[in-house]
Amino acid sequence: SRVPDAAEREAITLRLADVLETKIGDISGAVDRYAEVLERSPGRRGGGAALERIAADDQHRHRVAVVLEPVYRAAGDRGKLVGALEAQLESIDDRDQRVGILREMAENYTKLGRLDLAFDCRARAWLVDVASADTLGEMEALAVSARQYGPLVATLQKGAVEAIDPDLQAQLWGISAKPCEEQPDDAAQAL
Repeated sequence: SRVPDAAEREAITLRLADVLETKIGDISGAVDRYAEVLERSPGRRGGGAALERIAADDQHRHRVAVVLEPVYRAAGDRGKLVGALEAQLESIDDRDQRVGILREMAENYTKLGRLDLAFDCRARAWLVDVASADTLGEMEALAVSARQYGPLVATLQKGAVEAIDPDLQAQLWGISAKPCEEQPDDAAQAL
């Protein structure tokens, strides 16, 4: 008997994955088979498209995101990469990991020219750890460049309410007043 070549093996694996998914209802098994194909051939269309379809199912979203993240990263598809990263956030509780992923998402949105979404990710990262001066500085700088004064004020005020340290609370209330003084028309939308 002859050994199938790589292309035949991938085609067989894709067919098996499809049968597992559509005929047997073994979605986890199908995800595993699609993942095998993508590990061997990241550019293979069928596996990625099938996984994107499966990602609509909340039960499998995280696993699919983990499989697709390196594929999107290698392809340079920033839009889909941030989607995969967002899906991974749903099951990550570690503060540092959450902040790291949100920062990466912000960088990708910035490169995509979506400063509003980049700001949202920076704000979410800061709200995970309101004591982080670095993340606060990144968020403020992005808010200024994106003219997101109202959302900045709203985020700062939310952080001030959530902060445990009274000194930090006072500092954040003071910082939140600055955009209102400097950009009253733009910041008024948050008040």
